[in-house]
Amino acid sequence: MSERIIISPSELTEDEVQALEEFLGKKRESIFNRWPEKNLRDIEEFIQDYRNGRDRLEEQFLEENPDMIPDDWRHYLDKPREPQDYQLEELDIAKQNDNSVSAPDPEAPGQPQGRKAKDWEQKGSKTPADPRAAALVQMASAPITDPGRAAALKPVEKLTESEMKEMIDTAQSGFRGWRSGDPLKAHLYEKVQDWHADVYGDGPQRHDGGKPVEPMPIRPIAEQPSPHTTPQGEDLWQATGRIGQKVADAGAVDGFDDAVKGLQRGLNILNQANPLPQRSPAYTPYTKLGPVDEDGKYGPQTDFALKHAAARLGAPKVEEAFALGRFNTFARNAQRNGNPDGLEDKAHSIFGPLFRNPADGKAPKIEGGVLQETLNDIGPRHHDDWEPLKVDDWIGPKTTDAFGKVLKAEDADTITGMFGRGLGLL
Repeated sequence: MSERIIISPSELTEDEVQALEEFLGKKRESIFNRWPEKNLRDIEEFIQDYRNGRDRLEEQFLEENPDMIPDDWRHYLDKPREPQDYQLEELDIAKQNDNSVSAPDPEAPGQPQGRKAKDWEQKGSKTPADPRAAALVQMASAPITDPGRAAALKPVEKLTESEMKEMIDTAQSGFRGWRSGDPLKAHLYEKVQDWHADVYGDGPQRHDGGKPVEPMPIRPIAEQPSPHTTPQGEDLWQATGRIGQKVADAGAVDGFDDAVKGLQRGLNILNQANPLPQRSPAYTPYTKLGPVDEDGKYGPQTDFALKHAAARLGAPKVEEAFALGRFNTFARNAQRNGNPDGLEDKAHSIFGPLFRNPADGKAPKIEGGVLQETLNDIGPRHHDDWEPLKVDDWIGPKTTDAFGKVLKAEDADTITGMFGRGLGLL
């Protein structure tokens, strides 16, 4: 590496940046590394500043010389340069025939409400398949193709040494330029550190005559790759494919964009309620999980977040989070539109399958009672004349009106959080 003094990232050459990345990768990979984590991250930020500066120069050059932009680049240059959720080409909206039938908007006048709306949900055949829904299910069912990202979905005790190195390769090569600030890059390096601590322990480095002694494993290292599973032992790809199908089915009722927003919002609620655990004191705390963009587009970011949550917490928790996310999306829309109509059918259709057999018409609808208790808890904080709701599990006109009244004074996210805790989902 060059020994010249560098003050600004702009003074670096591409060869020096590559040398820094190679040096950083070796430090991350080495079991003898005792460099402070802060120093390694400082180097990462220095490299990131260089990459970002190069990107800005390239963009400025292309803006000043538009005739030099290849035609097949223009589609991508029009997109924002942010490490967010990019919709895949196969998920783009396909043009429907003029005589196609779409799912009703529950907020639009003249659309089926109450039992008719529920019948529409149960008879999904009336709604033509949205090509985005089919692509979503296919993507949610498919294994992660990048070896390093796929390895990050396994517990460290199941990782082979080759998988550990694949995570390093992905962290080094998969986050160049504007992607270098993606929290997933830090998580990959942190997973590598966890693997070393799990295999070799996290005690101080031993020396013999001033030379570091190669540590011995404190447990056997996995030799053969293991299948991807949830904490409950279910095949991960089957589990996420099943959840993807639930999202697609919900899209026939909520609308595709709102169904995906429900999933994205649910994943954010779930991750906020279940932060990453404490790690070895030899390392700094985990990088906070980045939020999923709630934009209604099912792309690579949402797909990985779904699979990461299912691998970490299990498919049942993700399904519960999706239910909360759907309800939260409905509550946000109702708050924005000032129209809580449809609350009964929406609440029961979303939460009913989590708590009872759909064929059992006599089972108590506990989500109704919990919602009433939630409103009774929040309502008096904002209304001196609040009349307590009778907790009878029935979401009727009084409960719907009370819900709308509370939405005028309290944030929909706060109501959803309290409701979810009352249901035991958070």
